[in-house]
Amino acid sequence: MEHRFHPRRAIEIETVVFHRGVPAAICQTRDLSLGGAFVRTGPMSFYRHTPLEVELALDRGGLVEHHCLPAFVVRSDPQGVGLMFLNINSDARTAIRSALQAAGDESALRWAAPDTAPAVLLMGG
Repeated sequence: MEHRFHPRRAIEIETVVFHRGVPAAICQTRDLSLGGAFVRTGPMSFYRHTPLEVELALDRGGLVEHHCLPAFVVRSDPQGVGLMFLNINSDARTAIRSALQAAGDESALRWAAPDTAPAVLLMGG
């Protein structure tokens, strides 16, 4: 049963995951919503409820904006982590909404490959 408040779209966005203020992985999202994302960190695992920060590189009309969002882990598997965002400011919310609208329905067509894109691990898991 689906428990999300916001529908997610398949969209790949360059992402840096921070744990305790230290960059832990450079990777991509698999999907994104206003409430969270699945980030393909690879075999790096975090326990449920681990607080993290994710920096999303969001394209806004040809200009890339970097938004650092507090989040926590809601699930983890061998491909990555499912995150719930916390306290998103209005600028980040607007940028995420724009990215989701720009992805439209074609994002489902682009997402055909399995979760095999490697993450760059920056610290031990």
